[in-house]
Amino acid sequence: MLIISTMKRHSKIFGLLLLFGISSLQAQVRTDTFNLGNAVKLAIANNHQLQISQLERQKILLQKKELVSNLMPQVDAYSNFSHFYAIPKMVIPGEIFGLTGKIPVELGTKFDWNSGFRFSQIIYNRSYFTSLNLISELLSLQDLSHQQQTEEIVYQTTLVFHLCINIKQQISVFDSTIINMERLKEIVQAQYENEIARKADVERVAIDISKLEIEKLRMGESYTQQLNLLKILTGTDSDSQIYLVADYPTKTIIKGSDRPDISNRTEIQILDKRRLVTGLELQMEKQSGWPVFSAFGQHYYQGLRDQFDFLDGGKDRFFRSGLIGIQLQVPIFNGFAKKNRIHIKEAELKQADLKREQVLMTLKAEYSEAIQNYQNSLTTLNMEQRNLEAAKTIYQTNLAGYKQELINLTDLILSEYQLTKTRMELYSAQFAVQKAELTLRKISGTLLIPYQ
Repeated sequence: MLIISTMKRHSKIFGLLLLFGISSLQAQVRTDTFNLGNAVKLAIANNHQLQISQLERQKILLQKKELVSNLMPQVDAYSNFSHFYAIPKMVIPGEIFGLTGKIPVELGTKFDWNSGFRFSQIIYNRSYFTSLNLISELLSLQDLSHQQQTEEIVYQTTLVFHLCINIKQQISVFDSTIINMERLKEIVQAQYENEIARKADVERVAIDISKLEIEKLRMGESYTQQLNLLKILTGTDSDSQIYLVADYPTKTIIKGSDRPDISNRTEIQILDKRRLVTGLELQMEKQSGWPVFSAFGQHYYQGLRDQFDFLDGGKDRFFRSGLIGIQLQVPIFNGFAKKNRIHIKEAELKQADLKREQVLMTLKAEYSEAIQNYQNSLTTLNMEQRNLEAAKTIYQTNLAGYKQELINLTDLILSEYQLTKTRMELYSAQFAVQKAELTLRKISGTLLIPYQ
């Protein structure tokens, strides 16, 4: 009894360990489940294009810090050593020394070694101060550009997600149709065995089933392609397995009478910001002709020797020198280059105004077209739903008639094809509604609201 009890206890322990091992294995091969919200949030967080955009913002921010740092005193240490193998000379009148003629006099020594510190400080440079405003506006422009890219990524991710769901639904239609055709094949086979149907009728149904399976394989390839694209958009590993859940019902977000403020779209804000940047660049060009004030100074020790004996010591080896001052620079003439650059910026401003008007008109037209497309898609969807109910009724009637030998096989297969086609068109109409709604949300600027 003791041995039997021990064996039972060991069997229970082994069973628990085996169950735990199977559960762990299932956890390792578990497929991740994505709904639309998960997919969009992953795209915003992991999309490589958006990450590159964030790095671009960091670059501009560092450039701004670099410009600001140049407003602080610039100090550097230096040490220069020169060996004059031919000492420069200057000719002076001999009368200074009571002589006649010109007398050459050497200036300096063979060895010249000076070391010290230099500093400079900007006091007034209007063009430079404007450049600080310019870099701030460039930073804001990059933020708007990042927002536009985010909107585009969200749009693409949502569209591909709906497309994947739509393809899965269409594959399910093929599965349902194949099941119906298999049942029909059994009916025709039974009729053939009872010498009611022909062998050709059985082969005809088998061929139709084969064609449906081939089309299903093509749809599966299309689904795999779109799923891989979704992985790229969301930054998901290509080897991972994901399962999509359609939990995002279609809703009417915008009515035809609810016209959004198109002038507040991201595209228009970017154009306005670019125009402001161009205006600052024009201002900088004009200010480049203004006076520039800066302070400077230098403190150094200079050694002038005919022999290289600087390291021998002594107070006469190096002499201390220093200076401070203010520098004024006034540009006068640069060959009309500044004038031409000003004209270029003025032309760019006019181009920006015209482009803004063009984009604004385009957005308004796209919004009107999107409203019409959305309303047409809803109408088409309602009609396809009614068509599906009618196709189901026709198929069921023909199937019952075929069993009673009142309907021939051709009419039954045609009604089956009509039912399959209507189901496919219904799912296509649903996708068209989703795409039209998505376009409306993008144009109206509400695309990112659920994810902010």
